[in-house]
Amino acid sequence: VDGPKTRNGLASFLRSRGLTDDIVNAPNFFEAMVTGVQAPSANGLTWCNDTSYKVMASVATDDGKGAVIARGWYRIEPGKCLRPDVTGQPRQLLSFAEAVDDTGRAIRLGDKPLNWGGPRTLCTRESKFEIREHSDCAARGLTASGYGTVDMSGGGKTLRFAMP
Repeated sequence: VDGPKTRNGLASFLRSRGLTDDIVNAPNFFEAMVTGVQAPSANGLTWCNDTSYKVMASVATDDGKGAVIARGWYRIEPGKCLRPDVTGQPRQLLSFAEAVDDTGRAIRLGDKPLNWGGPRTLCTRESKFEIREHSDCAARGLTASGYGTVDMSGGGKTLRFAMP
């Protein structure tokens, strides 16, 4: 829908990907947009899946004032990259991802799931989610997942999910 918000959003997208305004009229415009989304970002978070499995990922933002919002799931196909939606100016970004099979079950290597994260426990669920409360996940029917802090100093950051 054409309007000021659409035009501003498109202009912001083009600037953030280093694309010029004339790409909008090019016959391969949508292809260029998809390529732009999949390319690593110079000033944001990018996930790249270097495995042969589908990876489902979640990003969390911490505003430094006690509000932590976790969002998921972002599907990253093997050999592809993706930038999660991160709005505002969060004080900290956190990331969790896991490799899954075609039915959505976690891939296991031996007795451990193939995932990438860290020590910070936040709640997730199997279906798409946005969760703001992260205490007592299990009692609320949620899963406690270990998120890792993403060091965003110096601009953008690309996290590569690879086999151990």
